[in-house]
Amino acid sequence: MVSPVSGIYAKVRQKFHLSPLFKFPEPALCANGEHENPDMRVLEVLLDSRLGSAEHISPNPQAREPFTIWFNCSTAYLEKQQAAHTAKKGAPSDKLAKCIAQFTAIEQKLADAKQASNGRLKLKYLKVSPLVLDV
Repeated sequence: MVSPVSGIYAKVRQKFHLSPLFKFPEPALCANGEHENPDMRVLEVLLDSRLGSAEHISPNPQAREPFTIWFNCSTAYLEKQQAAHTAKKGAPSDKLAKCIAQFTAIEQKLADAKQASNGRLKLKYLKVSPLVLDV
């Protein structure tokens, strides 16, 4: 029997061809917490392919190099959106509250991975506008 995480790992690798993706040292994820995106299981696959055990590490030589995960959103940005919504409507948005909860969990998971990565993982979150990437 395949565990749910192993099953999603195999499906994600197959569907999205993750091994070739990791030729690139800087993965970028487009997600704002809505619809539980990014999915924690996908992040586990990403982290395992770069920081995991030998059977999960991508065969690409760059997989063992330091890398940065870029996000086009952040909890800080979502909280600004929530504040603007509250100021305009007089109450917080339930939808944004769910997005904030999801993104907070994502940021915590990645912070834990960063701490355990011995300096190999860096994280970049857009905090102003998710459509503008300042490099």
